[in-house]
Amino acid sequence: MANFDGDLKTDLLFKEGFAIFARLAAPFLATFLIYFMADLFLQRLLGIDPLDLFNSSAHTGWYVGSLFVISTIFSGVISASTWSYINGAAHPVKNGVRRVIEIFPLLLLASFLAGMATVFGLLLLILPGIIVALALAVVVPVMVVENPGPLAALQRSYELTNGHKVQIFFIMLIFIVAILLFGLIGGVLVEVLGIGASGAAFMDMVVQGLFGIYSPVVMVLIYGTLAGTLPTKDVAQDEPID
Repeated sequence: MANFDGDLKTDLLFKEGFAIFARLAAPFLATFLIYFMADLFLQRLLGIDPLDLFNSSAHTGWYVGSLFVISTIFSGVISASTWSYINGAAHPVKNGVRRVIEIFPLLLLASFLAGMATVFGLLLLILPGIIVALALAVVVPVMVVENPGPLAALQRSYELTNGHKVQIFFIMLIFIVAILLFGLIGGVLVEVLGIGASGAAFMDMVVQGLFGIYSPVVMVLIYGTLAGTLPTKDVAQDEPID
């Protein structure tokens, strides 16, 4: 593990995040496929058109709520597994799943409160919502590592990110630009190859999978850096991963 010295060094964050992603690619991608299939199942069950979400079905509210739950589980598993891995566990994903099961109601409530706070800020003006989102950026890692309780997790995230919001903003901005760029490249490939709607759906799944996994991994590294709890020694690379 690189030595961050308590500073959010963007290049090291992305480098270490990629190394973790690569090491845990198989179980992480399997976890994403479960999430993706659950999303598709909800769309078919409730008659949802994701391209016209709020006009496609009378069950949109049920879909959004259900998707929030499975998204929280997914991000929690990735975050907890990442933390377990960087601390040298032989079976990080098993540990991550177990951890999310242990704290699921509290994790769900903390994520809901963070989401509502962000939405409320966005309704006031866009800038307050962005500030709130940055302040609460590490709520999920706080919950899966420390589990101080939902309200305390929000406070803990606020304290950790205090003075670092600009750095976190630019890290998130890089993710947004990268997602848009990959999406654009995928769209061009779909047109050039003439693979139609199924090809577009596949490209969308690839982009979702890459960044849906990579983003929480980097957020865990941000949490560990700000909390000063990242291990200083390299994680063993010959341990079995599952």
